[in-house]
Amino acid sequence: MCCVTGVSGSGKSTLVHDVLYRNLLRQRGEVIEDEPGKVKAIEGGDKVGQVVMVDQSPLARTPRSTPAVYVGAFDQIRQLFADTEDAKTEGVTAGFFSFNSGDGRCERCWGNGFEKIEMQFLSDLYVTCPECEGKRYQPHALRLRLRGKNIHEVLSLTVEEAAEFFGALESRRAKAVVASMNMLVEAGLGYLRLGQPLNTLSGGEAQRLKLIGHLLDTQAWPRVTIQRVKPSSCSMSPPQGCISTTSPSCSSCCSGSLKKGTASW
Repeated sequence: MCCVTGVSGSGKSTLVHDVLYRNLLRQRGEVIEDEPGKVKAIEGGDKVGQVVMVDQSPLARTPRSTPAVYVGAFDQIRQLFADTEDAKTEGVTAGFFSFNSGDGRCERCWGNGFEKIEMQFLSDLYVTCPECEGKRYQPHALRLRLRGKNIHEVLSLTVEEAAEFFGALESRRAKAVVASMNMLVEAGLGYLRLGQPLNTLSGGEAQRLKLIGHLLDTQAWPRVTIQRVKPSSCSMSPPQGCISTTSPSCSSCCSGSLKKGTASW
């Protein structure tokens, strides 16, 4: 981990975003909208498989996507439900529980759990679906249970509760869910609910969730992951190996809890 710290206006964003990030993208032949910052040379870019900017932009603008979907855990959860005896008896597959096209989703809100009310001069409003009452699924889908809980009740679990719930199962799929849940807990997101709409997350929560998503994706390693961390949300324990643009006292602006392969400024 490499951290760049400094007071406002010291050049942190220019160095990391304009110079490093944009020039690495250009070296990889990717299209960039703005001209990169000037630099004599950047060495080692050919050894990087992917360059990722983890910012605080929204992950989604609709209620359909959730933390479980974003980290890939929902695929495993749907399959675990499909593997139960009751589901096999009814011929239910994992696709039955899909928000996008599953036969078990609510037909009124199409699995969103909310209905959108378009406002002419204001932002659109989302109200709880009166048909499924926000549960996303039809009654016959909610009758199927995994360890005594239906799909809505599982999606209502927090990340920490889900890690404990699926930790009691011995299957490979359950262990994959627990692994992703544990990473979310380490990132300080253990309080999020599995089915919480991503458009309700704050900028900081969305940023941390993005980071975990990239860390779980092992297809593009080695990777340079760049994340901007605000001092107000950082640990006050200065990490080892900080690169300060001002004085050593500014090293407390860095977070010491970020994963390997991440640069913060």
